Amino acid sequence: MSREMDLLKHAIASRQSFTEVLKLDMEEANNPQERNEGLTNSDQNTAMTFKDSSGSFTTKNMSHSLNITKQDSSGDIVQSYRAVPPGIEKLPMGDDVGEVIETPATYKQPSINNWFLKQKKNG
Repeated sequence: MSREMDLLKHAIASRQSFTEVLKLDMEEANNPQERNEGLTNSDQNTAMTFKDSSGSFTTKNMSHSLNITKQDSSGDIVQSYRAVPPGIEKLPMGDDVGEVIETPATYKQPSINNWFLKQKKNG
């Protein structure tokens, strides 16, 4: 399965814009230290993938909320959480091995406000 398809599935599951997900700096946790640290010391423009993951995840040392999605080896979404706040010790992701994608959870102003302001300005 292609990386773009994995990110599209994550965007749908986390209700994020696919375009916004593609703009993120995507990193991959390749060793135990990177897996343990995750996005702890990253900014809100960074996302991370964790291949061959099982068990629980943590947001214990995070400074911002995350959207977290797990896909099994077939690419099916088996677990998805939106806007997980910092401080969660054990977020259950299932015992089966799969790929986990974490992206920053951001709040966006409703687009109706932007439309209304444009209408008011033009008219």
